[in-house]
Amino acid sequence: MKRIAWAALVTAAIGTGLHWAGGIRTAQGESEAEPEQPPLWGALAIETGQGTAWGWAIDAPSLQEAERHALAQCGGNCGVVMRFNGQCAAMAAGKDGDAIVFGWAKDPYEHRARNMAVNACAEKGGSLCMVQVAGCTSR
Repeated sequence: MKRIAWAALVTAAIGTGLHWAGGIRTAQGESEAEPEQPPLWGALAIETGQGTAWGWAIDAPSLQEAERHALAQCGGNCGVVMRFNGQCAAMAAGKDGDAIVFGWAKDPYEHRARNMAVNACAEKGGSLCMVQVAGCTSR
């Protein structure tokens, strides 16, 4: 009985001009966009109290996973300072005496995020600030 019902459904679909395209049923001549993919996440964690450790995550399937990964990479006494999705981010580091100074930024364009991170580091008193990590989520 199920085979007959399926065959009747397929015959009816072909007879009415409905076709299967990429697994999505569309009317003949029309195209339907692929289902939207969930966003991918990134996070930056930095050691608190003038520490030197940091952790980075990019393209994690969830915000929580990005935070966990960044914190695990950073180790010890760290906190998440930046979260992002659907954009680019960068972190720069420089020196202020014996201390390490960090600057970070996010922007739709990686080159701008890099420049903003270097500027943020310099604004916090860092000298010779250089980008340590940068990237963009793939969606």
